[in-house]
Amino acid sequence: MRTFIAVHFSLKMSKYSVSERISIVTVYYLSNNSPSAVQRKFATEYKLKTTGPSVITIKNMIEKFERTGSVDVSTLQRCLQNFDLRLRHVIAIDDKHIEHVVN
Repeated sequence: MRTFIAVHFSLKMSKYSVSERISIVTVYYLSNNSPSAVQRKFATEYKLKTTGPSVITIKNMIEKFERTGSVDVSTLQRCLQNFDLRLRHVIAIDDKHIEHVVN
């Protein structure tokens, strides 16, 4: 007897590259801690039609930078992102073995 289990999980991916994060943090401090200045500069620099990162995203990046001294994602988060990219959403279980369906 074969049982199929569909596995679906959501993992928040990092939307901004490390260089974009560096730019956001740099502009934030150069603009006297102004999230709106960061939004304008980011939108102009990357030719966006929107305002760029949200105020809460900017504040979270700044908080992480001040806490860790880094704008990079954690090793665990990077590992989970890689896992998420490779794992398909189905694991087939057959009596004595587990077959992982991966890319």
